[in-house]
Amino acid sequence: MRDSAAVALGNLGNASPQVVEALLGLLKDESESVRDSAAVALGNLGNASPQVVEALLGLLKDETDIVRNSAASALGKLGKNSSNVCYCYCRRMDFTTPGFRICRQWN
Repeated sequence: MRDSAAVALGNLGNASPQVVEALLGLLKDESESVRDSAAVALGNLGNASPQVVEALLGLLKDETDIVRNSAASALGKLGKNSSNVCYCYCRRMDFTTPGFRICRQWN
């Protein structure tokens, strides 16, 4: 149910502070599907605030692949709106990580 709420918030297209705060809270949920849905929703909203970027960068270290991939994808979407996102993303990545190749395309 919480993952559906995250999807619904992302589909609203409203990046109000209340929506963003709710999604940021869901990034810390115990359920990987909720964290995944919240990351996707934040990427879809396009809010590249430092708080959102830092929270998504933190998810790059999540224990599950799906959450890490969704965080990376969200950061990629936000990177179109923020020149700092790709730089921060690349700094935190292990150069052997396959996703690094995607980031290098932006540099």
